[in-house]
Amino acid sequence: MKLKVIDKTDTEVRIEIADESHTLLNSLKTLLLNDPRVELATYHVEHPTITEP
Repeated sequence: MKLKVIDKTDTEVRIEIADESHTLLNSLKTLLLNDPRVELATYHVEHPTITEP
């Protein structure tokens, strides 16, 4: 699994996880939301026919 930190502040972190599906990302989101310090956790998966330039 390739993980890249896109942006990080004191209250927010944006990451990119290459070649993963809703299965992993939804599980990660659920785990994060179970932490009382986390107010928002979400993810976005590009359409499979869209490739990175």
